[in-house]
Amino acid sequence: MVDELVPEPEFDDDEAEGHPRPSDSVFDAFPTVQPNIIMDPSDGMPREADPPWTFEDAQAPPLTPETMVCIRQSDSLGPCKHYRRQLALDPEMDRPIILRWCTCPALRGTNGAALSLRDSAMPHCELRDPPDPRSTELLDKLDDEKIRLGQNREYFRMFKTPEDVKLGRTKV
Repeated sequence: MVDELVPEPEFDDDEAEGHPRPSDSVFDAFPTVQPNIIMDPSDGMPREADPPWTFEDAQAPPLTPETMVCIRQSDSLGPCKHYRRQLALDPEMDRPIILRWCTCPALRGTNGAALSLRDSAMPHCELRDPPDPRSTELLDKLDDEKIRLGQNREYFRMFKTPEDVKLGRTKV
């Protein structure tokens, strides 16, 4: 059986110019634009930059024991057993780069892929082996705070019942 060629759809003359057509490639419809994304120093998360932004604003956090709990913390606390590194050549820069991975089974993707640590910070991790006391202490404090905040929580129904209407309740 021979596949028939499907003719390109006709477009009205009044269509605005510059709109993508079904036959356009994705790259034609959405040209590559340099995003204004930076690493926010206050929380270490990416965010849209306020102009003007610099190249330094878009860099990954520095690799230190404070920003990467996986690496050696001190002489007594070595690197995490799940932390792995690879030396690779960056074809665009023609120089070696170090790829950093977390191979912890709990952090693997659905396809079994390891978590890349190349451009991100991981200041605390309770899955670290050997355990990091600093991480455990901070995460315990965060749990305690969440429990404290939830002790006086009020639950409201999404919809009013006839009884709520009858009693004049505004919060349900």
